[in-house]
Amino acid sequence: MNEWRITHAHHNSFHLNESESILSNWRAIVESNGCHFVASVLFRDAFGHSLALDKSRSGNNVSREEWIDYLHTKDQLSMYGYETQLDYFLYNKITRNPHAVDAQVKVERALQLLARHFEIVAVGGHEKFKQRIQQFTGWEEKEMPRKNSYSRTLNFTKKEVDNMQKLLEENGDIDFIEKVKLLFDNPM
Repeated sequence: MNEWRITHAHHNSFHLNESESILSNWRAIVESNGCHFVASVLFRDAFGHSLALDKSRSGNNVSREEWIDYLHTKDQLSMYGYETQLDYFLYNKITRNPHAVDAQVKVERALQLLARHFEIVAVGGHEKFKQRIQQFTGWEEKEMPRKNSYSRTLNFTKKEVDNMQKLLEENGDIDFIEKVKLLFDNPM
């Protein structure tokens, strides 16, 4: 019998930088019962991901300028419900960079957590991620419809794009995703 139990940790639930011991304990409990524990994560291109999340600011009645200014802060609470991927992976929606560490420290910590706890790490396409999960689990091919998509057009000025690129470089997101691609994002 090929039986699986799935736990999904998402918004406001699991801030890995502070909760690493919880993940370690989950793994220990599962494995002590003779089961496999498989942690997986799918990242997106840092720049495309951040531009796409601009849509979330409209529900918060915030101008794009206020939103981008907020993203340049180092240690504020997540008042607009948005974090870069690196901050979200480390701190979830609790706060952005609660210890006010520099970008390189965050990148190194995130890579350390990935190496310690994740069997499947991917950047980009959902199809590639799905295939890796299927290879690991032995599950049969199944159509997975895309549910989380945005159908409207997002328009940005060159200055806004340049500002976002600078933010992502300063925050460590570009470096993080490039290192994830190099170190983890390869076929099993």
